[in-house]
Amino acid sequence: MEVINKTVTCHLADGITYEVNSTLMDFEENFSDRTDFIKTHRAYLVNLGCIQAIHGSFVVTKNGHHFIESVWGQGYRFVPVTK
Repeated sequence: MEVINKTVTCHLADGITYEVNSTLMDFEENFSDRTDFIKTHRAYLVNLGCIQAIHGSFVVTKNGHHFIESVWGQGYRFVPVTK
Protein backbone atom coordinates (compact mmCIF):
# COMPACT_ATOMS: atom_id res chain seq x y z
CA MET A 1 0.00 0.00 0.00
CA GLU A 2 1.17 3.48 -0.75
CA VAL A 3 -0.31 6.84 0.09
CA ILE A 4 -0.04 10.05 -1.90
CA ASN A 5 -2.14 13.05 -0.84
CA LYS A 6 -4.55 11.01 1.31
CA THR A 7 -5.19 8.51 -1.46
CA VAL A 8 -4.12 4.99 -0.50
CA THR A 9 -3.32 2.74 -3.45
CA CYS A 10 -3.48 -0.97 -2.65
CA HIS A 11 -1.30 -3.07 -4.98
CA LEU A 12 -2.52 -6.66 -4.92
CA ALA A 13 -0.38 -9.70 -5.73
CA ASP A 14 -2.29 -10.33 -8.96
CA GLY A 15 -1.44 -6.86 -10.28
CA ILE A 16 -4.82 -5.26 -9.59
CA THR A 17 -4.77 -1.90 -7.79
CA TYR A 18 -7.46 -0.19 -5.75
CA GLU A 19 -7.52 3.44 -4.66
CA VAL A 20 -9.19 4.54 -1.44
CA ASN A 21 -9.54 8.04 -0.03
CA SER A 22 -8.02 7.45 3.38
CA THR A 23 -4.81 7.76 5.34
CA LEU A 24 -2.14 5.13 5.70
CA MET A 25 -2.56 5.44 9.45
CA ASP A 26 -6.14 4.14 9.11
CA PHE A 27 -4.79 0.98 7.45
CA GLU A 28 -2.01 0.69 10.04
CA GLU A 29 -4.60 0.76 12.81
CA ASN A 30 -6.73 -1.87 11.06
CA PHE A 31 -3.70 -4.15 10.61
CA SER A 32 -2.14 -3.43 14.01
CA ASP A 33 -2.75 -7.00 15.21
CA ARG A 34 -1.10 -8.51 12.10
CA THR A 35 2.65 -9.02 12.16
CA ASP A 36 2.86 -9.63 8.41
CA PHE A 37 2.37 -5.93 7.54
CA ILE A 38 5.24 -3.51 8.16
CA LYS A 39 5.71 0.15 7.44
CA THR A 40 8.79 0.42 5.22
CA HIS A 41 8.54 4.15 4.64
CA ARG A 42 6.21 6.88 5.88
CA ALA A 43 4.11 6.39 2.75
CA TYR A 44 4.26 2.57 2.42
CA LEU A 45 2.80 -0.42 4.22
CA VAL A 46 4.03 -3.79 2.91
CA ASN A 47 2.71 -7.33 3.34
CA LEU A 48 5.75 -9.43 4.22
CA GLY A 49 3.97 -12.48 2.82
CA CYS A 50 4.47 -11.01 -0.66
CA ILE A 51 8.21 -10.37 -0.24
CA GLN A 52 10.71 -12.85 -1.62
CA ALA A 53 13.88 -10.92 -0.75
CA ILE A 54 15.25 -7.52 0.20
CA HIS A 55 18.39 -6.39 -1.60
CA GLY A 56 19.79 -3.15 -0.26
CA SER A 57 17.08 -0.56 -0.71
CA PHE A 58 14.94 -2.61 -3.10
CA VAL A 59 12.35 -5.29 -2.55
CA VAL A 60 11.86 -8.38 -4.69
CA THR A 61 8.25 -9.54 -4.62
CA LYS A 62 7.03 -13.11 -5.11
CA ASN A 63 5.13 -12.16 -8.25
CA GLY A 64 8.32 -11.15 -10.05
CA HIS A 65 8.58 -7.43 -9.35
CA HIS A 66 12.17 -6.54 -8.57
CA PHE A 67 11.50 -3.28 -6.79
CA ILE A 68 8.72 -1.13 -5.49
CA GLU A 69 8.46 2.05 -7.44
CA SER A 70 6.00 4.88 -7.35
CA VAL A 71 5.15 7.26 -10.12
CA TRP A 72 5.69 10.76 -8.77
CA GLY A 73 5.15 13.67 -11.12
CA GLN A 74 6.75 12.82 -14.44
CA GLY A 75 9.35 10.39 -13.21
CA TYR A 76 9.81 7.42 -10.97
CA ARG A 77 11.16 7.31 -7.49
CA PHE A 78 12.36 4.14 -5.89
CA VAL A 79 11.03 3.58 -2.41
CA PRO A 80 13.73 2.65 0.11
CA VAL A 81 13.12 0.08 2.78
CA THR A 82 13.99 1.80 6.03
CA LYS A 83 15.98 0.01 8.73
